[in-house]
Amino acid sequence: MISKLNFILFAIALLVEFNAFAQESTTRNPWQMKQEQFELFENVSVSELNNSPGSHPDYGALTLPGVSKSSNKPDNGASPQQGQFRFRAAPSHYLKDDPIVFPDQPGASHLHMFFGNTRADAYSEVGTGSQDDLLVRGASSVQGGKGANASAYWIPALLDGPLSGCDDQRKIILPDNIIVYYKTRRPAETQGGIPHGLEVIGGNLTHTPGQGMVHGMTITNSGGGNYRQGAVWGFYDPSRGLLVDPQPTIPKSNPKGYKWLRAVIAFPQCFAIEADGQVKLSSPNNLDHQLMLEDSQGYSQDNLICPDSHPYRIPRIELLIDFRWPENNDTSTWRLSSDMGADTAAKVPHPGGSLHGDILFAWNLMVGKSWKENCHNPSNPRNCSNGHTGTQWRLEGIDNRPMITNSVYTGNPYLSDPYDCEVSCPAAGTPCNDEDPNTTNDVENGNCNCKGTTINQSEQEICNLNMGITIDGSDSDWSQNSYSLSNKILGNVTSDDDLSAKFKAQWDSEYLYILVDVSDDILKNDSEKPHQDDSVEIYIDGDNSKNSSYDQNDHQLVFEYNNQTVYHYPKNQQNPTGITFAQTTTDSGYMIETKIAWSFIGIDPSINNKLGLDIHINDDDNGGDRDRKTSWNAKNDIAWKDTSVFGSLKLDDCNSSKVVSKTSFNIFPNPTKENLHIVLPNELKEKYLLKIHNINGALIETKWIKEKNFIIDIHELPSNLYFISITGKKHSFKAKFFKE
Repeated sequence: MISKLNFILFAIALLVEFNAFAQESTTRNPWQMKQEQFELFENVSVSELNNSPGSHPDYGALTLPGVSKSSNKPDNGASPQQGQFRFRAAPSHYLKDDPIVFPDQPGASHLHMFFGNTRADAYSEVGTGSQDDLLVRGASSVQGGKGANASAYWIPALLDGPLSGCDDQRKIILPDNIIVYYKTRRPAETQGGIPHGLEVIGGNLTHTPGQGMVHGMTITNSGGGNYRQGAVWGFYDPSRGLLVDPQPTIPKSNPKGYKWLRAVIAFPQCFAIEADGQVKLSSPNNLDHQLMLEDSQGYSQDNLICPDSHPYRIPRIELLIDFRWPENNDTSTWRLSSDMGADTAAKVPHPGGSLHGDILFAWNLMVGKSWKENCHNPSNPRNCSNGHTGTQWRLEGIDNRPMITNSVYTGNPYLSDPYDCEVSCPAAGTPCNDEDPNTTNDVENGNCNCKGTTINQSEQEICNLNMGITIDGSDSDWSQNSYSLSNKILGNVTSDDDLSAKFKAQWDSEYLYILVDVSDDILKNDSEKPHQDDSVEIYIDGDNSKNSSYDQNDHQLVFEYNNQTVYHYPKNQQNPTGITFAQTTTDSGYMIETKIAWSFIGIDPSINNKLGLDIHINDDDNGGDRDRKTSWNAKNDIAWKDTSVFGSLKLDDCNSSKVVSKTSFNIFPNPTKENLHIVLPNELKEKYLLKIHNINGALIETKWIKEKNFIIDIHELPSNLYFISITGKKHSFKAKFFKE
C-alpha cells in the first residue's frame, strides 16, 4: 500500500513532469509541420543514413527520400562575385536553454527560439556518440532534415507583452520565414568544411559601439575596430529581394507598409587552430576561438584574408528571420527575451538591441561536400538558393499545410508564452524553497520561478584510515561508499552488463587508495594502445586547480585489463615509482585496486584539502579500437588534456570531532534495533547533510535532508557503535547511537 505521504510526493512529481512536458509540447513544432516530416530520422544516426541503401558514394544521405528530391535545375546560375548556398528552416521549439553559454544547465538562459535539430537543449553536444549527440538524437526542421544537417541554431525569442505580464498577456511572436545563408567571396579558402562541434556566436549591440554584447560578451573583429556589423533590423522588400531601412533596434514605425520586419544576424568566419592542427571548436569564454571578418571600422569585408591568429576560414553565415508586421502598427511592447535582463526589469531601453544567435554545427559532412564542391566552387562559384546543392538533388522543402505555403508560415503569428507567470511574482532574490534537495541558496528569479544553485554531485568526501588497505584486487577491507560512473561519453551502452562501473576512495598520510569495480560481459586485450582495450583510466589533479591543461601534479593513469603494467601520461612512463596495484577477474567483469603515493602525485595531504579526480572506463567488445566509454564527471572525452572536467574529492577526517551547535537535537530510541528517529529544532531553515560513520571511520550513509522530523531505517546495519553527523551552513550536530 502507498502511504499518504508517498502518494502526495508521487502526485507532485507526476504534476511537475506533466507540466514540463506540457510546457515543451506547447512550443514544439509551432508551425505545425506534418508530424512525419518533423520527426523524420529522429531515431536514426547520421552515419547510419550515410550507409543506408540508396545513399551516394560521395554525398551520402543526399540522395535518400526525405533528404532531397530530383531537380533539373542544380542552381540559379553563375555567381561570379561570391559562392552562395541558402536553405529554409522552420522554428522547432522554444526553451530557456543555451548549449554553448550554459552547457548542462537547463533553464539557465533567457528564452530561445531553436531551429534545426528538434531535440537541441542544454545538454546537446556533437561527435560523442552519446544520447545528447546531435548526430544521433533528434530530427531537424531545416530543408533536407537531419539527413542533411543535424546542426542546432538558436536566437532569443521575440516577445510581445508586459515584462511582468501574467497568463495570456505575454506572447511569443512566430517568424513567417527563416533563411540560412552561406556565402563567400573567397570560396577556395572554405573547402576544408565546417567541423563537427564548432561553436559559433554572432551578433552585436550596434547602438552601443564598444560595449559588451548579451551575456557580457564582446565579439571581436579581425580588423580591431569597435563597431561590429554583426546584426541589424530592417524591412524585407520582396521587389528588390533585400533588406531596406536598416537600424540597430526594432523599428517603431513602418511608413512604407512593408509586410515583414527582418532580423539579420551575421557570424564569425575566422577560427583559431589547435597545436595538433585541428580547428579550435570552442574557448573558455565562448568567443576567443572566433573572429568576425571585418575592416578596422568594423564593417563586413568578405574579400579579406583571415589573420594568422585565426587562419581557418568558413563561409560567411547569415540568419535572415522575417516577422509579420502587426496589423495595428504597434511594436512598442515588442522585445527580445535577451533584452529582459534583471538590470532592465523596469523598462527595455533599446528593444531588439541584443540581437544575436548561436550555432552548434553538426552538418552531415558528406552532404555538405555537395554544396561546398559545387555552389562554392573556386573556379565556378554558383548561386544555390532554396536548397539547391549544385547537383541534381535539391534539399527537400518543409512540408506544406494550409498554414505553410512555399516554406512561408501564414498561420497565427502569436504563441502563448509558457514561461509567462499566472500570479504576481515575488521580487527577484526573495528566498524561497524549490523543493529540490540537490540545490542550495534558493531564490525567486522575478519570473515566478524559484531556483537554487545545483550542489556539485561530483564532489565527494572520502575518509581517512586508521590503518592501510591491503592491495590484493578485492574489496574485502573496504567500507567506503561507492560512486557510480553514469556519464556515457562514447558509443551506446545497451545494459549494465555491457558496461557499468563504480569506484571507492580513501586516504591516509602516505597514499590515496582507489578501488574500481567494472561490469563488462566481454573482455578484450589485443591493441597496442591500452586505452583502446578494456581498461580503467584514473585522472588526478593534485591541487584541484581545474586548469584547461596539465601541470606538474596532474596525472593520467591507465590500467589495462589482464596487463600488469600501469601507464602514466603525459610523461609516457610505465610502472612509475609510487604506484602499487592489483587486478582480479570477477563474475561480472574485473576489479582494479591501487594505492598512489602522495609523493608521486606531488602534494602533501591535509584534512579538508580537495583533490581533482575523474574515473573513466574503456570498453572494447569486438577487438580493434574501443567501442564505448563512461566517466564519473566529464561529459566529453577531453580529460586527457583538460583537468577542468574532473570532479573533486574532499579529504575528510571522519575520526575527529567537529564543533557542535549549542542548539540541541534529539535522537531516539538509543540503543535501537530498527529505526532511528531524529528531531531538529523547528527554527532551523537550512538544508543539512547527514552522514553516518562506523566505528572504523568508514562512511556508510550520506543524504541531504530538509525535514525537521524524520526516521532512518537502520535494520540492515550490523550491531555496533555508530557516529551520526548533521551539518548545515550555520549549525552542525553530532551524536552516537548503538545498533542492537
